[in-house]
Amino acid sequence: SSLNKSKINEIENNIKTKKILENLERFDIDKLLFKNNVKEYEIPFSFMGDGFKALIGLIVQMTKEAKIVLIEEPENHLHPRLLPELAEECREASARTQLMVTTHSPFFVNGLKPEEICVLFRDEKGFTQTQRVAHMVGIREFMSEGALLGHLWMEGHFNVGDPLKTAPLSKPLTR
Repeated sequence: SSLNKSKINEIENNIKTKKILENLERFDIDKLLFKNNVKEYEIPFSFMGDGFKALIGLIVQMTKEAKIVLIEEPENHLHPRLLPELAEECREASARTQLMVTTHSPFFVNGLKPEEICVLFRDEKGFTQTQRVAHMVGIREFMSEGALLGHLWMEGHFNVGDPLKTAPLSKPLTR
């Protein structure tokens, strides 16, 4: 199994270090033990929320010994405030393995650096192309003034991939 005791300890340490859950005393695959000044209590893993389970699943995937890890839309089921932390987790994982993440979340993008993002888009012939955000005109200047990448994306400052600006394959329906 990919979740041996060592892996479970690694996940527990990650949760404690990042302070994802307050008062976590112990993490097991089937339960979590919490302890505060007054008492100790266990919560079965199955009772935890979908967001927490999704986060644990992402942590497990990113700690696997793999040549490449693909993650689609990690923002699903997660609170937006956790997404910049998740971006940092992805950055750390990318030092160990090749990592590709797809997202539609500006909150996740806010936690990234321009050189870490490639925008996928279709050209006028319908072929998929990529453009690195670090090479887009004006992005670094906006960021030096305090702008966040996710906000720049939502405001239409990425040159490509904006469905409201460019839809090369869309044509009016005719009968």
